[in-house]
Amino acid sequence: MSERKMFKFGYDVRMEAEDTGEIMVYSSIVSWKWRPEDPEVTAKEFDAAVKKLKGAKRVNLRINSPGGSVYQAVAMRSMLVQMEAAEKHVYIEGLCASAATLLASIPGWTVHMAEGSEYMIHNPISWTLGEARDMEKEAKMLRKLEADFRQMYAKRCKKDDDTIKGWMDETSWFTAQEAVDAGFVDEVLEAQEAVACAELPQDTLSIMRDMYGALPECLHMCADKTPQGADQTPQGAGATVSNDHQGVAAGESTEHMGTKEEQGTMSSKDIKEITMEDLKAENPGLYESIMRGGSEAERQRMQEIDDLTPPGYEALALEAKEKGTSPIDFQKQVVKAQREKAAKFVDDRKAETAPSVEVAGEASDNGSSDPDAELKKAAAEIAEYAKAYRASADGGMF
Repeated sequence: MSERKMFKFGYDVRMEAEDTGEIMVYSSIVSWKWRPEDPEVTAKEFDAAVKKLKGAKRVNLRINSPGGSVYQAVAMRSMLVQMEAAEKHVYIEGLCASAATLLASIPGWTVHMAEGSEYMIHNPISWTLGEARDMEKEAKMLRKLEADFRQMYAKRCKKDDDTIKGWMDETSWFTAQEAVDAGFVDEVLEAQEAVACAELPQDTLSIMRDMYGALPECLHMCADKTPQGADQTPQGAGATVSNDHQGVAAGESTEHMGTKEEQGTMSSKDIKEITMEDLKAENPGLYESIMRGGSEAERQRMQEIDDLTPPGYEALALEAKEKGTSPIDFQKQVVKAQREKAAKFVDDRKAETAPSVEVAGEASDNGSSDPDAELKKAAAEIAEYAKAYRASADGGMF
């Protein structure tokens, strides 16, 4: 499955009893998107989904998200707080990390977490460019956000500020049962076959490693699998009308997806035996979807590398594009190259000035080798100059 399709945003309106609504956040949370069809979710899109559920008696929020923009998540949380449904449930189905936890920590909502899922909280991360005052201003803002988030978490888990601060300072990962014990989650959802892990696209994993440091082992094993639970329905949901179709992003055509019988034939084959030629012949719609998703991701990678390329490093950028280097790794390469360039400059200057070390100095010809005598003589000359200057001054300014 294309990485662009593994994490998608969508909403389902429950039609069976006309009283249950569902919102899925299977994506990163962002403040803007390259293209409207990109799978990430913004607060503006989330607001549209929430408004479609107006009047629902029960709301199910399904989360499988690595987090993202703090301010977008805060806005989305505010929308959820204002919902008037009698029953409000959160289902964590894989990963609820960073800013995504703000959506799952609202008092009054019942939070369910599938076995094998992960829950992570940490201090907010930011970056800025400028002088010391800019850095201090950014740090002050981050400290305020930390305090705000500790208060939000405390309302949910009923723990003291020091405990929550310790968790955030350590970038704490919780299993489903640990999240229950900590007070973030109400119950663990047990299945006949437990969810293997929280499953993420490889590029998302790379970014998370750079930002959060060490990750739970289960997040390293399942980068290329389809998240279990993405097509499962929480209890109490009923029938659905969905904007998702066999992994195709919202709004894409399903005209050539094939019949259920054709799809059943495809799924009965061992996936290792299916080549791209087989897929193109048997299910051209799915093939086109995969190729389109890969092309979009590649264009985005190229653009991000261009945006990160400083003058003089175009050759390094070209090499990164050809080798499939991620933007994060390319940025590391640029920093390393800049350090090496600076070190070489220093070494070159040392080499240029090295011959001057061999030049012997000459003795002073002022007739005195006594430093104290030389200092007294210089002081006397300065005093004479000052005296002469005052004598010639007429009170004017220069």
